[in-house]
Order: sequence, then C-alpha cells, then structure tokens
Amino acid sequence: VASIAVLPLVDLSGGQRDPDFADGMTDELITHLAQIRALRVISPASTARYKNTRKSLKQIGDELNVRSIVSASVFRSGSHVRLNVQLADARTEQTLWANRYEGPMQDVVTLQNELARSIAEQIAVSMTPAEQRRLSRSIPIDPEVYDAYTKGRVFLAKETGEGLSRAMSYFQDAIDRDPTYAKAYAGLADAYNAMTFYGMLIPSDGCPRARQAALEAIRLDPELGEAHVPLAYVYSQYDWDWSRAEAEYRRALDLNPNFDGAHEFYAEHLAAQGRIDEAIAQVKKRVEIDPVSWEAHEEYGWILYLGHRYGAAVAEYKNALDLAPDSVSTLEGLADVYAAAGRNDEAVAAYDAWAAAAGISGESRTKLTRAYAQLGMRGYWAERLKMEQAETAETGDVWPFRMATYYALLGDRDNAFSWLDKAFQERSSRMTLLNVNPIFDGLRSDARFQALLAKVGLTHGVAGYKS
Repeated sequence: VASIAVLPLVDLSGGQRDPDFADGMTDELITHLAQIRALRVISPASTARYKNTRKSLKQIGDELNVRSIVSASVFRSGSHVRLNVQLADARTEQTLWANRYEGPMQDVVTLQNELARSIAEQIAVSMTPAEQRRLSRSIPIDPEVYDAYTKGRVFLAKETGEGLSRAMSYFQDAIDRDPTYAKAYAGLADAYNAMTFYGMLIPSDGCPRARQAALEAIRLDPELGEAHVPLAYVYSQYDWDWSRAEAEYRRALDLNPNFDGAHEFYAEHLAAQGRIDEAIAQVKKRVEIDPVSWEAHEEYGWILYLGHRYGAAVAEYKNALDLAPDSVSTLEGLADVYAAAGRNDEAVAAYDAWAAAAGISGESRTKLTRAYAQLGMRGYWAERLKMEQAETAETGDVWPFRMATYYALLGDRDNAFSWLDKAFQERSSRMTLLNVNPIFDGLRSDARFQALLAKVGLTHGVAGYKS
C-alpha cells in the first residue's frame, strides 16, 4: 500500500485574519486523501507534531514510515485562496511534483478534491470508481461556513472543556449560516459525544442530541464517513444496539479507511463483545496511520489490557509514555495494568506518578503509599475510596461507575452491584466494557453480573482471555 503524510500547511497570509485557517486546511486535505483505500494516510494527530519542524524529510519519513510527503503553503487574501504544493520522495528528499492551485474561497473544497486526485495520480495510486466520483465533486461553500467548521474541528481536537464548548459553538454557527452543510452536523455530533464522555453532559442529554445531528448529516450526505462514526458511537455506547453500531462503523471505514477515530471506536466496540483479536487488528491500523501519537499507543495498550494481555499492554503504555511522559491518562492506564497483573509494587509506584501528574496533593499521596505499606492493595483501594467519597461530598458530583470500580477492587460485591445498577440507570458508556474490564473479574461468577450483562445486551458470555 502506498503511504503518504501531509505536513502542516504554512500560512503565508500571516494568520492575522484566522490563525487556525492553515491547520483546518491541513486537516481537510488529509481527510480528502484518506478516502482512498489504496493509500495509507497519516492522521493529523501525528503530522501536527511536525509543525515548524527542523527535521529533514527523510527523518520525518522514517518516523512516520511513509514513502511520500506533501509540503504546502496557503495564502488567503479576502475571498481568494492560493495553495502551493510539493510532493517529495521521503527517502531521497527529491521533489517529485509541484503545482499551484488557486481560486475563490467558495471553491476551496473543490480545490482540495482536485489536489487529492492529482497527488494520487502522481504516486500511481489506483482509485475505485466511487472514490473517483467523490473526489470529482464540485462543492461550492460559503467561506464563513467553511471557516466556522474548520475552527470547530481545531477546537474539538483540543479535548478540553473550553475547547469542546467553543467547537460546539462554531459548528452551530456553521449550521445557522448553512443548514444544508452536512459536515457541520457531523462535527456537532462529535462534540456532543465528547462532552458526554468527559462528563460535561449526562448521557440522556448528550447522546440523543448527537444521534439527531449525525442522522441529519447522513440525510444530507450519505457518503460522509465522519457522520457514521458518531452515530455508531451512540448506537454502541448509549443505545447498546450492537448490530446497528457494527453496520455504521463498517460503513464509516468503507467511506474513509484511514479514519483514525473510526478505528479507535470500532476497536472498543469489538472489545466490548469479547472480540479481542479483531479489536487489536483495528487498533493496530490506527497506530499505522497515527504512529507518533501517544493517544494511539495508549489506546492500543487499553485494548490489550481489556484482553488481559498484560505484558503486551505494559509495553504499549510505555511506548505512549515515550511520546508523552506526563500524560495523566497513560500513567493511570499503566498502573491499572500492573495492578491487574498482580505487580503491586510497580502498580503503586505508577499510581503515585499518576497522582503527581494529576495534581493530587503530597499529603494525599503519602496517605496512599502508607495505606499500601500497611495493608497491601486492599489498604490502597480503601484509601482511594475514602478520597473519592470526600471529593463527592465537597463537589456533589457522583460517578456511579467509578464508585463501583472501587468496591469491586475491594471485593465488596453488594456495594459494587449497587453502584453498577446506578451506572446502568444513567446509561454510563463505561458499562459497555463490563464484560472485559479486568476490574470486574471478581464479580463474574455472581448471577447478578450475568443479569447485568444481559441488560446491556452483552449476552454472548464471558470472553476467553490470553495472559
């Protein structure tokens, strides 16, 4: 399979009008190329690391494992846009092809389609008739709609509370300006799902809105891969409709085989059903198109952890930490793997590193390590539960699923099931991984566990694991 990376576009217009314009253009060009099945296209998350880089094209090609690299600059003046593009061989650093594309901003999507087709032709990649048709469409767009949408995508990628709120605002602005623009609805669906996942919206509020936005996007453009993923996510994580989710994930990857988010969420969907080998295959594809993204390696470690393949999971979490040493979620994930594997000293050391990165006070960290020294992991988890209860009393925010995990780790089945029932009532997305999450291994022999699995639609039985 031919392979290519698009480096972040250089903004020659100074970014005074819109500093996010070039980043949005980069993401959109990658999305256009990513529709070509015969091409492995590196995701924006990985190529973003090379913004303003001093590395040579050969170094970049080696790190991303690609044969071709696209470098481009963009200049925007009023309603006019110009792209200067170069295609180079990553091994020799020789320019294979260069061209200029320019026109009115309302034709920017058409220009990107034309550019994607030209690149495919230059590296002799064959396209299917459907791909050729999609990349031959002439799609005029209001420049202000395009600006709002691309800015929404830039803020969505930040994955912070403020970023998600601003993303939602930009997507809604694009919709208000053009109610027929499908991509804006898909972006809005992604934003609702993300806000639900991070606890900014309750599932019963966020997920139905995400479904409505995704369905509208698909109604407007049935071949928009970005719309099928948030719909699949709602079917899987909220409706627990596994067959419909499967169909939507497959459709998304048929339309965009290089969609990193589709591979990620489809992997979790497969893992939830105990289809660990299939899940690993999907997350490996994500790593191939997102090789220097710590999030991709963390996801790989997470899927291996769910499959109870602890040795491989440790190695992958360490790969993620090589890329992002202070990642709070990766440090906690590594600690979870050590704990599940019974490597308790390493687990507590990793949890302490997580606590430091998460800003937990030195006094609290000392209490945790002291509890472990006195009573082992049971003492450690009892102290963690006490801290969670104190935080809940102070903030009023209760996470039933997290409470259930503490009681499960303490071996308190009755309280674990009581909190799992509450998590089920709020339709927590974490319930979908109940059947494979190692934290709940001690509950599997209980009839209440099997009844709960059935209510979530996971009636296939406990998966077979490989250590």
